[in-house]
Amino acid sequence: MRKTLPIATLLSILLASCGGEYGVLKSSMRRTVTEYSMLQRDVAKLKSNLDKLGKKATADSLRRELATERQQTLINRYEYLYTALNLRDPTRAAVNLRWDSTMRSFYYSDPDTLRVRRGREVFGWHPVWMGDNWMSYPYNLLTTVAFYSYNVDPSTGSFQNPEDIALWRSIALVDSAHAKGCRVLLSVACAGTEQTDQFLSNQAAWTALGDSVAQLLSEKKADGVEIDFSDIPFERKRAFNEFVRIFSGKVRSSLGPGKGYVALSLPPVDTEGVYDVMELQRHTDVCVVKGFEYPNDERSSGAASPLLSRKPDGPSLDNTLRTYFAEGMDPAKSILALPLYAMQWKGRMNGRGSYDTRFDRKLTYSEVKDLYRDDDTSYSLTPTLDRLAMTNYYLLEFPDKTSVECWFDDDYTLGRKFDLALSRNLKGVGLWALGYDQGYTEIWDMVRDRM
Repeated sequence: MRKTLPIATLLSILLASCGGEYGVLKSSMRRTVTEYSMLQRDVAKLKSNLDKLGKKATADSLRRELATERQQTLINRYEYLYTALNLRDPTRAAVNLRWDSTMRSFYYSDPDTLRVRRGREVFGWHPVWMGDNWMSYPYNLLTTVAFYSYNVDPSTGSFQNPEDIALWRSIALVDSAHAKGCRVLLSVACAGTEQTDQFLSNQAAWTALGDSVAQLLSEKKADGVEIDFSDIPFERKRAFNEFVRIFSGKVRSSLGPGKGYVALSLPPVDTEGVYDVMELQRHTDVCVVKGFEYPNDERSSGAASPLLSRKPDGPSLDNTLRTYFAEGMDPAKSILALPLYAMQWKGRMNGRGSYDTRFDRKLTYSEVKDLYRDDDTSYSLTPTLDRLAMTNYYLLEFPDKTSVECWFDDDYTLGRKFDLALSRNLKGVGLWALGYDQGYTEIWDMVRDRM
């Protein structure tokens, strides 16, 4: 004879099996009642304000007034409830819900399937010293990754760094990026006045470089190159134009019809007037304006990437873009690259009661977050925002009359600088360098929201 369990026993078993979820939901529902009461009060307040303005506060007008503010903050406010209802599927996090202003509704977006908006560019560098950090890059939020770098031997056109090239040949970065629809470039770098002068005066080295790079791209089925030449003497301006034309053509022909993506890096300040941007853009797909490494007095503390300057012609992102635009740079073929590192300065009190500073070192974003933590020191570490430079800084003063300053960007300040690029109709933005934010995700949350 089959035994049946009493209903009370069945309920006990059911509640025991889902007690955790039940407790969370019960708590969430109590909080929801409170939040609903608050929402009602806000609606009543808005209705009162509308009445004072002489408007007819119909249900439709209330919905129109409330839509933008209320619906855009709805998920933030009730995230706890959404999470409780999806305990068994943690991937369905509330943070993945997006507001569609056209359809006036929310939709669920899996972070692994998010992509940069069509026509936009998010460029990032993988320096060889970042090791295997490439395994954790958010390739779905990038359009281009540049492997940095092939260091040009100016006398031959071959590479000076065989270990790094061996890494290029063995690394699985290309396949990982391609799996998420992200292109991969090989950065070709040459720096220093003597080196660039020697290389640009030797066309045989150009041919050797073209052949060598074409082979490396073909081996990895990579997508193209980034040309990163700096400290070019003015006398080699025409030669540089010609080199870019020939080298770009070689890259494209080696990869086949319709292939071969060529990026060209530009310094934040073209002090010698070397970069003929109108001519160079004829032979490249995108110009990467490096909005960092400004020429700077090493005794004067400040930001690596200031938005604005206190001097009309001082170093700033705004002046950099204005200057290149005046020289004919096409914003639709340009991006603004920004730093994921900080500038740290050390100071000593002088007789005038101020600090004489000198540059100390660069810190990656993750180093700043790790070193300047409130729970690691007895000092009050509240950063100050320089609203002109749109950069945060810490100032630590010590009893021995010394100081440390650290100027750094975070998701808020980088977001304002992204806004500058997008407001000037640039194709997109870049970040130097990938992996510098290791262990922290807020920068990529900002990239996702902007791009």
